[in-house]
Amino acid sequence: MSVPQASVTSVAPGQPADVGVAEVGPRAFRGIVTRTANALDPVSRTLRVEIRVPNLDGALLPGMYAEVRFELKRANPPLVVPASTIVVRADGPQVGVVEGRQVHFRPVTLGRDYGSEVELLSGVPDSAELVLNPSDDIIEGAHVRVAPPSTGD
Repeated sequence: MSVPQASVTSVAPGQPADVGVAEVGPRAFRGIVTRTANALDPVSRTLRVEIRVPNLDGALLPGMYAEVRFELKRANPPLVVPASTIVVRADGPQVGVVEGRQVHFRPVTLGRDYGSEVELLSGVPDSAELVLNPSDDIIEGAHVRVAPPSTGD
């Protein structure tokens, strides 16, 4: 099993894992991580992981392709924001942060892109008020009025 680099700090020996094989049907096999390579493959940027899975009925055969699910808990989960808050300018991705009644653009480091949402790895604190859908008219230091959050009704 190969674990992507973004998740390697969350996988350790002794951790449970659910293993599924399409050819066996919806049945899930509960396994335990027994060891890791303790080094990433330099080409794929993945960590090789060994999972011990009980196979008393012989349903799993050597070489079968399997999907593995871990319950990952990130020590420092990133801030996830609507993709529409990101502005890409000549000096890289930024977000508009409302401080007082002014907008200040802050450079950010992007993580995973989930389509409608994006992870921010650095650049703004979790408590920051961000400008949603900033237009090209909003410039550094622009005065704004903050609208109350939508209730979704």
